[in-house]
Amino acid sequence: MKTPEKLTKNGISISTLHQSDIPLLDTILRQFVRDRDTGEILEKEISEIKQYMGGNLDKHDRSRQYLVARNQEGKPIACMAWTTQPDPDMITHFTPLLDDISLAAEPLNAFVDSQYHHLGVATALFNAICDQAYSQGFKYIIANSGTRYQRNHPWHDSVTDKRCGYIKEKYGPGGDAMTWIKYLQPKSI
Repeated sequence: MKTPEKLTKNGISISTLHQSDIPLLDTILRQFVRDRDTGEILEKEISEIKQYMGGNLDKHDRSRQYLVARNQEGKPIACMAWTTQPDPDMITHFTPLLDDISLAAEPLNAFVDSQYHHLGVATALFNAICDQAYSQGFKYIIANSGTRYQRNHPWHDSVTDKRCGYIKEKYGPGGDAMTWIKYLQPKSI
């Protein structure tokens, strides 16, 4: 589904990912896709993310729909993906909390160039995903974030409705993941 381009208050546009964006997003991925203990760049994980951007299915046979934020010159400065099929750990965790887990979508791979932090770029991408999911009949956005990105947990708190506890060791020993839910509503006029 094509996303109409949107302009945020800071002149940042949001649109679907183009294949030509993938190499340009590599620098941003390298800022954040790092080992949580050593800080080493995780080349294999970056390669996998770029393959998902290219349309490959992930290990759960899911496709990911990517949105990209661009600066005023049109250069990609951030990306965020979402899938209509939450991963098995998320399904297990959220099934007791939701009326119908099939109405939940999951955001993934949120990365904003560090030069553009605190300008509302991640929130604009997240809101665009919420709009797309709602327009496709989804009622919930369910999200998780591990200890690698713990500094972003307050942002998750600000864009979702509530925390929903941890998935223990989702990202390996010591890699518990906090979870959140957002109840999708029609846009107010």
